Amino acid sequence: MLPVVDSFERARSHLKPQTDQEAAIHKSYQGIYKQLVDCFKRIGVAPMRPEGKPFDPNFHEAVLQEATDEYPEGTVIEELVRGYLLGDRVLRHAMVKVAAVPELTTDADSDEPE
Repeated sequence: MLPVVDSFERARSHLKPQTDQEAAIHKSYQGIYKQLVDCFKRIGVAPMRPEGKPFDPNFHEAVLQEATDEYPEGTVIEELVRGYLLGDRVLRHAMVKVAAVPELTTDADSDEPE
């Protein structure tokens, strides 16, 4: 069922209703999505919220790294595919982008002539 939730979320990110008819369809779609999410909640399934937290291989699968000064090394900076828990058990690891230390440039790496 998790792939179905993924599909709903992908579709929701692309929907931009501009007419009353489109808004009605969007509202119906949102009702079905909410019903599905509520069913998950009732049985104890919850999405992970890894952004801003330290990378933990018990919960996350690192699929990308990004060199950045904005976050400490090893911090999850983006969730690419949502992970889910059933209580304290992992149903699906979150696929994430993790902060890495930027490479330092040396004079030898510089394009400027000496």
